[in-house]
Amino acid sequence: MFLQLVAVFLSVHTASAFSFDSDFKIHQPTNLADMRAQINQSRRPVVVFLYAPWCGHCVSFRREFEIFARRVVEIADVYAVDAHSHSQFASFYGLKGFPTIISYHSDKRRNWQHYSGQRTASALTEYVSHQISSTAKLLSDEFDMRQQLEIFPGGVFLFTEKKRIPTLYNLVASDPEFRDTLPFFVVQKEFRGLFAVLEKAFPDTYPRVSILTKSLEAADRIDEQDVYSGNFTYVEMRNFARKALRLVDNKEGNTLPELSEKNIQALCKKRLCVCFNKEHFSNQDKAELMERFQSDPITFLQMDGRKALEGDISEIIQSKKYPILLILKQRSGVISYHLAEADSTSLSILNSAISTIEKLLDGSIRLEHKVGEKSNSQ
Repeated sequence: MFLQLVAVFLSVHTASAFSFDSDFKIHQPTNLADMRAQINQSRRPVVVFLYAPWCGHCVSFRREFEIFARRVVEIADVYAVDAHSHSQFASFYGLKGFPTIISYHSDKRRNWQHYSGQRTASALTEYVSHQISSTAKLLSDEFDMRQQLEIFPGGVFLFTEKKRIPTLYNLVASDPEFRDTLPFFVVQKEFRGLFAVLEKAFPDTYPRVSILTKSLEAADRIDEQDVYSGNFTYVEMRNFARKALRLVDNKEGNTLPELSEKNIQALCKKRLCVCFNKEHFSNQDKAELMERFQSDPITFLQMDGRKALEGDISEIIQSKKYPILLILKQRSGVISYHLAEADSTSLSILNSAISTIEKLLDGSIRLEHKVGEKSNSQ
């Protein structure tokens, strides 16, 4: 009887030790095939924590893993699996002990690898951040900064003494909510003399994060509310970035940069550019589309139909009766494009857009036409 009571106590205790809070958004699969299917469908980095409820090291690590999951919830998929109770996981991954942490890179779904670093939230966060291409830009001089602000009306500036972009700052910059709508810049203290226009913006103590708009003379009188004063945590930094997004571009529904003849070369230099026609997409449609393709090398823009553009770009758009997307890519200084109309067989413009982008990514559709080149097919 005593042993039965002990067994019941231990089962209740170990179960409670791994009752993850739903706020952390940690997947807890019990079927290996289901988990692998989910991983194959995702385009984000994946981290899997394989544990046994009776393992003391696993119990000790649980809290750190929850903190890590909260930090990367928007950019990675996180799993926790009881591999003792569900032995199929232990067999598949060849477990030799607990805890075991494995990861899948966003572009290598068939290959997984063991994580052998420190079992801390900070170490795991940095590990995942290295799998994500940095969207925060290290500014080299004032000319470089002005070029960036020709594209965006403002952004978040980190003034730092360090020579590398901090992990947390890069994670916030890579958040799908800001990746194509709000630029994050890094200015090193040693280059202070190269940014005369920002002289008053440089702090007395480092690091400092500030919101600066396109009217750079405002840097002479930065309000305290535009300087980050919270703790350097993911949630607080993200809230500050949301505020920056509202300040930088306070026009409702205009949170994406506008495509123009001036910025087309810079915006389409390294990534596929997908331009929404504002006449046909709601803000909810834009958000859903950007979320779906958040891990793909895509920059999302918007265009004002046939009104805002001139020259070659205007001619391209006018070549279709019902244009919804203009997709561009620059290679060796030449910009190629594909102009998509709404698909008459689709139930919605959103579905048409999703189908078009997926076909471009898998090679079913190619960017065959060049800006400035007349096409017989149009």
